[in-house]
Amino acid sequence: MAGSWAARLWSSRFGGLPRGFGVLWAGMLINRAGTFVAPFLAIYLTGHHGLSSSTATAICVGYGVGVMLSSPLGGLLADRIGRHQTMVVGLVAAAACQLLLSLARGSVLIGVAVFLLGLVGEIFRPAAQAAVADVVPEKDQARAFGLLHSALNLAGPVAALGAGWFATRSWTLLFVLDAATSLVFATLVWTKLPRSFARVAQADSQSSAVDRRWNGALVGVCLLTLAVYFTFFQTSYAVPVNMLDSGLTARDYGAMMAVNGVFVAVVQPAVGPWLTSVPKWHGLGAGALCIGAGLWATGWADTLPLLMATVVVWSFGEVMVTALLPSLVADLAPPESRGGYMGAFGACIGAAGVVAPVGVTLYHTDPSLVWWLCLALGAAAWPGAVALARITRHVHDQ
Repeated sequence: MAGSWAARLWSSRFGGLPRGFGVLWAGMLINRAGTFVAPFLAIYLTGHHGLSSSTATAICVGYGVGVMLSSPLGGLLADRIGRHQTMVVGLVAAAACQLLLSLARGSVLIGVAVFLLGLVGEIFRPAAQAAVADVVPEKDQARAFGLLHSALNLAGPVAALGAGWFATRSWTLLFVLDAATSLVFATLVWTKLPRSFARVAQADSQSSAVDRRWNGALVGVCLLTLAVYFTFFQTSYAVPVNMLDSGLTARDYGAMMAVNGVFVAVVQPAVGPWLTSVPKWHGLGAGALCIGAGLWATGWADTLPLLMATVVVWSFGEVMVTALLPSLVADLAPPESRGGYMGAFGACIGAAGVVAPVGVTLYHTDPSLVWWLCLALGAAAWPGAVALARITRHVHDQ
């Protein structure tokens, strides 16, 4: 009975997707569940190695720079050497860098190891996204990308709890287990993922001309990505500062983020079939507006029940944006350039993460500034998405 129920659940969520997608989903789930090092990096540097706050901050900035470069590098490799090879190379390199960091001593060597970990840590992602775009029919791509994002949300709490538990016992074990999950994912890709995911299309003169015309649309999508993710990342920056100023506690913030994680993990697979029927650009605009309006409301909420209500709003926006944005990038990309397009998309998310702490500066200047900015960016995203839809239709008509 339990097996039959599980089979029906799997079919309802993954039915119609190509063979092998479940392998990619499971690999991302395992890899995310073992992401122990990055969340505790600052604690590792200051607590375990006794580095000063300024040195630890500089090293963490180096990690962020590496992450920003990682996505374009992974996209380039995905288009040059193939999806399979890029994912395996990236994951094995990430495992090696995690072990290297566990052995590094001295601020210079640690800084180099941390930068290298950031540089290789996201190489696999554009290749995985390009592989999905290669084999999943366009009508199902939003559902597929949404399922991949839901895997991250399912595994996130496991990673956070596991990192906290292992960090109090053995930092070396923390690094070894993180590396092990990367190697498990690499093994799944190499042995279980069908070779249909590995093809790299060859460019021809017609697709190259289309590629040049798509460049303007890609720039627009990148700007939209920066705006949407800058807004969304305030959940990690301005929101916790505001909650503490309102008399709430770190435990309340943890509860709020737990609600977000559970909501996305449950709702995203459920609404996947519905997302296949939503006009993508308008759906993206609506999702961005939900994030902006939800965070605006979060900024004014001063009790935990009100905060939980606002979480539902911006979490639903997250569900839509994380499914539709990569799907739209896939629509824009010529087959032989999908890795590069996904790499540019990932770099924009990384750049938004680098800029997002500005929200805290705005908050300390005037708390209302950051919340009105979130609302403005969310509201502007919808007409921006509609304008980009017109551009893409114009290219299709040429």
